Amino acid sequence: RILIIQETRKTTSEILQQALESLEGKTELAVRDDVLSGLSAQRDLYPSGWYDPPPGGASILWGTAPFKRLQYNSLRDTQFWPTAAVRFERETVGHVYASSVERRTNMIGDIALTIYVGTRDDIKQHIRACHDAIRTVAEHAQVGMHLSELYDFATGCFQRSNLKIGWMTTQHDPLQINFGHTLPGSYEEQVEFGSTFSDIREMIRSKRIYINRAEKFRIPETCALTVEARLVNIDENMPNALFHFIVTFSRREKKILSDFDAIFESMDMDFMTV
Repeated sequence: RILIIQETRKTTSEILQQALESLEGKTELAVRDDVLSGLSAQRDLYPSGWYDPPPGGASILWGTAPFKRLQYNSLRDTQFWPTAAVRFERETVGHVYASSVERRTNMIGDIALTIYVGTRDDIKQHIRACHDAIRTVAEHAQVGMHLSELYDFATGCFQRSNLKIGWMTTQHDPLQINFGHTLPGSYEEQVEFGSTFSDIREMIRSKRIYINRAEKFRIPETCALTVEARLVNIDENMPNALFHFIVTFSRREKKILSDFDAIFESMDMDFMTV
């Protein structure tokens, strides 16, 4: 199952890369539709994602200064669903997210990242700082650690980098605020996902264990969890930046899944690859 998660994440990244080609003038909705077409073309994946709404389990948001489009409370809010009314411009900062589900095991391979091909060096530096801070949290995760310990480390890490959370709420999380969650089925011997895709989506949604300030679940020797956050600088003069990593453990062997580099390279985001 861990291998399936790794492969599904890589495939989903490739689908995003293709959807993000030749962006100038493309609407959020057009790119979202390209993502769903890419999922549908993969016979090992379901044709839409589990995180729905937004429709299809994929989110594309284009923000230009002052970047209000990126200040969402939840991607589930209808006002932040992909629309044909917003087009990609040279100075657009984009949040792109796709959820995916492998058909045989129901393991997921979600990916989300921030893209920017504009000219402002301060925005480039900020996006890179957010990526590096979230990556540092992923690197800190270890077998046996309480999820609340990882949460506490994350808050300290972000503060030291002069970053703070651009809060996103999670309705099913009793504490509302978190930095990620476990992947159901990645650590249990057997999970009854149900027979329909609706059942599968609900099982994934409801059985996640969240990285929040109170969760005492310990990271098992074999499991997968997301480490994700939307960050802004303390002065709030930069756009929110979103990155989503998956951390896998297979009999204690750890691997951090980013799968961003090919997207960065294809978009000439050199500031993210040096």
